[in-house]
Amino acid sequence: MTQIPTIYEDTNPRKLIDLLSEIDAGNAVLPDFQRNFVWDPGAVAGLIISVANRYPAGSILRVRNAQNHFRWRHFAEAPSGKTDRPTFLVLDGQQRLTSLYQAFYGCGDHRFYLDFKAFLDGKEIDDDVVCSYRQNHPKVKELGSADNQFEKLILPLSTLRGGNGDVTKWITTAAHHHAGRDIDKLIDLQAKLNKVVDRWINPIRTYEFPVVTLSDKTDAEAICTIFETLNRTGVRLTPFELLTARFFTKSNNLRDLWEVAQQDNPILVDYEIDPYSILQAITLRKTDPNPTCKRGLLMKLESKDIDEHWTPVVGGLAKGLEILRDDCGVLSPRWIPYTTMLVPLMAVLAKLPLGNSPNAVARRAKLVRWFWCTSLMQQYDSAANTRASDDYLALVNYLTSDNKAPDQILNFKFDVQLLWETTPKQRARYNALIYLAMKSSGKMTKERARDFHTGETITGALLVQHGIDDHHIFPDNYLQKIGGKKADFVDTILNRTLIDAKTNKIISDNAPSIYLEKIEKTGIDFTSLMGSHLIPADKSDVIWKDNYEEFLKARLELFQLAISDATGHLDH
Repeated sequence: MTQIPTIYEDTNPRKLIDLLSEIDAGNAVLPDFQRNFVWDPGAVAGLIISVANRYPAGSILRVRNAQNHFRWRHFAEAPSGKTDRPTFLVLDGQQRLTSLYQAFYGCGDHRFYLDFKAFLDGKEIDDDVVCSYRQNHPKVKELGSADNQFEKLILPLSTLRGGNGDVTKWITTAAHHHAGRDIDKLIDLQAKLNKVVDRWINPIRTYEFPVVTLSDKTDAEAICTIFETLNRTGVRLTPFELLTARFFTKSNNLRDLWEVAQQDNPILVDYEIDPYSILQAITLRKTDPNPTCKRGLLMKLESKDIDEHWTPVVGGLAKGLEILRDDCGVLSPRWIPYTTMLVPLMAVLAKLPLGNSPNAVARRAKLVRWFWCTSLMQQYDSAANTRASDDYLALVNYLTSDNKAPDQILNFKFDVQLLWETTPKQRARYNALIYLAMKSSGKMTKERARDFHTGETITGALLVQHGIDDHHIFPDNYLQKIGGKKADFVDTILNRTLIDAKTNKIISDNAPSIYLEKIEKTGIDFTSLMGSHLIPADKSDVIWKDNYEEFLKARLELFQLAISDATGHLDH
């Protein structure tokens, strides 16, 4: 019998720690046509929680790289130069593997920790136990001190990189830190900490992903077709699907409810809403006055809860998205700083619908101020579920009385010097600032940002139609050509705005004085157009003189005015 050829080399499970080791060694890389790493810290924490619970987290697809069909690049933050001929190209699994690599190897924009004290208090692993902080957050410096780690019993997840030996050493030292010379206390605490290791750490250390490896005989065309299919059909299983199955025989069909919600509220489709967030908001409402939206309670929702809360929460979500679009200028799902912020927002608007009440305008303004303060302070970088619960209570209080505003409004702090270092890597803060510039140009002009090509006010539809995306104002290649320190801050938010595809081709690698003259000939009121992007644009101004350093300083001042206007105060 003739054997049918197969493109599969093997389909075996592989240990997570081995997969991450291959990434670190440069033996597993990405084909250059893969998109960039985009997961936020909340999604990374969710994946860590799934791994610790030994839940399935999808499979990995890779191809042996003997043919060297494609240009390749290393995983984000993985070291380069360790090999010039990697063994595997990863076709499916980039976001998951990058997330876990950065968390386990202590690199990237965030650092992740496990709160052992919470485990000792009997907590299950959740968003509060998996702590994440920005790399430059004061907490990271504090927890970089071994004494502080041991005192607070917070284990850096990067400790797991070193294997069981490093974890055992950490446990022993932490127990000695708390027990001192009390032998009985030492033995007791070590035993308790080791139980935590057995329950939560060892499952992470031994976790396996199903891995499909395509053979080196797989041709380039087949690889491209497979990759295209994966990107078109890949859908992750969420609690929404699980609850849909559970409610199937009852009065609620969640899938039908979701389809109707999208038909009645097209804005939900425009913003690519994950219906899981609706269930989180329903959980907040159900558990009021002690609100929580933790996964464990969400999975205990009953059919009557859906009956009671679905319609008002969907209405609150639609209104919340309308506020983000119309009042905050957030025109597409890609640019929402934190999708997790939608959970308390929709729950609050379900409880307190704005309607046409006399105080609707004032309440709406309060929500807008909360949005800007929360986004710019990056409040949802960690413990998003706890933050959502706290914000739900604080916003209800804020909207219904003259009591104090939420903490992030009262204690808002934003050092404008952060603008120099805010790049697309600081995704939430960067997104907020991009759209702050779009909706509010301080004292330069009252209008919304306009399209460079047509002069029309930028809308969500126009973003797609004209290929509008964030680009450099002083082009990267131009700054590289002139050299020196001018290229140091090329990616700062101060040098970026939303520009359509045709205009960006005109800009190319030209100096501003050259491309501005070309664009101005289109007859658009150019000074006003530039002003609508918070760009200093008077003919006598720095941008026309190609003075990059002075341009950045001038734009920083304009951002400072916009931040002050949006939040009500500014930390100088």
